[in-house]
Formats: sequence, structure tokens, C-alpha cells
Amino acid sequence: QVAQCTEAARRHGLEVHLWKVCWKVAPGSTFYKSCLKAGRLQMRADGSPLPWLSPSHPHNIRYELDALMEVARTYPLDGLHLDYIRYNDRDGDYSAVARKAFEGYLGGKIANWPADATPGGKRAAQFEQFRAREISRFVGQVYRELKAIKPQMKLSAAVFGSYPDCVKSRGQDWAAWLREGTIDFVTPMNYTVNAYQFEGWLSDQLKLPNAKGKIFPGIGLVANESELAPDQLFQQIEVARRLGAPGYALFKLDAPFVKHVLPLMKAGINR
Repeated sequence: QVAQCTEAARRHGLEVHLWKVCWKVAPGSTFYKSCLKAGRLQMRADGSPLPWLSPSHPHNIRYELDALMEVARTYPLDGLHLDYIRYNDRDGDYSAVARKAFEGYLGGKIANWPADATPGGKRAAQFEQFRAREISRFVGQVYRELKAIKPQMKLSAAVFGSYPDCVKSRGQDWAAWLREGTIDFVTPMNYTVNAYQFEGWLSDQLKLPNAKGKIFPGIGLVANESELAPDQLFQQIEVARRLGAPGYALFKLDAPFVKHVLPLMKAGINR
């Protein structure tokens, strides 16, 4: 499928950036069960498993990296696009492997685990920093390995637009990736029906260090958070252009978009 996609795209002058869902596992699947048995899944504070691979487990890191580098080597892609490159929420990861990694980060043992690392605990702030470090470290590894294989390929990521809130809630410090140069561009999911809110988010994002030319705002045409009529879509595109964004990302491509919205874009705002 990837070969067919890239071949078709070349005929139309399109780039292909492969969308990769990171860390998530199908609940109840054979793979989920094997990872649960091997201690590779994230755990909630109450000890119940999450259908997410722990980003602190060396096997999980290598598993994700190998998948990404395989497609990078095999196909004439223009980039890799990371999604779910974060924790699901604040209730993870409290697995044994995460505890060991966190203790290594602190340089000492934690007697009261996981209570000290949960919100309100005396190590809560350090645990938030640790989670962000685990995700940022993985992004850096992807970037270095990708550039060693295909220097011309771009690395990007779908990220939460509510920065810096997403650092605490998801461990996703994407501004640090821009600042440190471990990502080529990001697509903040600025999904809203409110054009003023969209403008506020994007304006703040474009002011981040080293963000110039690297913020392609995500517009929620059909998303959980928003569903836009064509005129609302065009308004947000105009905001992105006025603020100086180099482009934008639409979510999502489906049959109604192709049939009803794309012709209007071609005739109007993208004429």
C-alpha cells in the first residue's frame, strides 16, 4: 500500500509523509496480552493496565524505532509523521519499568510509589518533567536515526495545541522539540469552530522559539472537537495565512471532503 501510494503521489507532484500511531495498542489483542505478560504496558496508579506501550521500556522504544526506520529505508517517502507521541493522560505511567526509570532520573529510590508521583504527591512536579523527558528523548532518537538513513526526509508530529498545558497533562513538550531542533515541523491540533480561538492558539504557537516556518496548524474540518462548514474552514485558512504560517493541515480526508469541499477550495481560496 505504501508503494502504491508513493507511486500515485509522484504522478501528481504530491509529497507523502507516513502517518504513524505511536505507543497505542488494541485492547484485548494478542499483542496486548503478550505485552501485558511481559510488563511492557503502561499502568495506572491503581495498578490496572492501559492499552499503551510504556515509553520507558527499552523493547518498546526499539519496537517503535524499528518500524519507523523500516518504512524509511524501504519506500521513497518524503517524511514521517508521528501521532499519539505522548501519554494518554495524567494517569500513567506507573508501571514497574517506569518506576525504575524515574528513580534513575531522580538518582534515588522512591519509598512511597506511586503515591509520591501522582498529582498532589511530593514528587509530582518531577514526575511531570520525567514524563516529558521520556517522550522528548524518543523523538530525538527518531530524528537522529532518520537523518542518518535519509537526511532529506522530514520528521513531523501531530501535537496538542494547548501548550504548555500538554506538557503536564500528556508529557508532550513539543516546543522543546522545536527549540532543540529534533523535529522539522509540527501540526498543532487547533480544532475549534471558533475562529478567534483558532487565531489565539496559532498566534501564541508562532511566537515560540525556533517556530518560524515550522508550525502548520491543524484545522478540524471533521474532528471530535469541531465540524466546520466550508466558510468556517476558509476563515481559518485565511487566519493561518495572515499570521504567517507556512501552510496548514486539514483533518480529515474523507469522501464528503473530496466531493463537496475540495471543489470549493479549488474554485476559491486555493484557486
